[in-house]
Amino acid sequence: NAQRYPLDVSISARRVLDSQGHVLYYEGSLTDISERKQREQAESERIDAEFAREKAEAASEAKSQFLATMSHELRTPLNAILGFSQMLTLDPDQPLTEDQALAVEHIQAGGEHLLALIDQVLDLAKIEAGKMDVSLESLNTQDVLDECLKMIEAQANMRSITLIKD
Repeated sequence: NAQRYPLDVSISARRVLDSQGHVLYYEGSLTDISERKQREQAESERIDAEFAREKAEAASEAKSQFLATMSHELRTPLNAILGFSQMLTLDPDQPLTEDQALAVEHIQAGGEHLLALIDQVLDLAKIEAGKMDVSLESLNTQDVLDECLKMIEAQANMRSITLIKD
């Protein structure tokens, strides 16, 4: 029982002719080229993986560039909106009514929120590009925890969850 398996071979053959040009026989050889084929396949897969990596890096760079450009393009008109809303609140010749002042406060709060989101997008692009500057700062952890509790307190109350601060 001979075991059968695929084998890559290179065949070299030639005809042997008599003096009248008739075929007497064929002679040739087979060479096992399985290892060479495996090396070629591995090299092809390595090249494909390298190409895919380069393509992914180029896409990531394009995305980071897009985010940086879009963030700048969004920031410019948003700063104008925030600047004009501040001017409205500071005009002593034409003070705002209470309702107008409240509306302008909402504009300013929304604009500042959007500005913070844009900053976060820029930070994300910097992180992905490996260009994020990190600075060490001391902070009061109790203040951070208090702020976190304020953010989740309403959701906890809706679910009848009591938050206890020690």
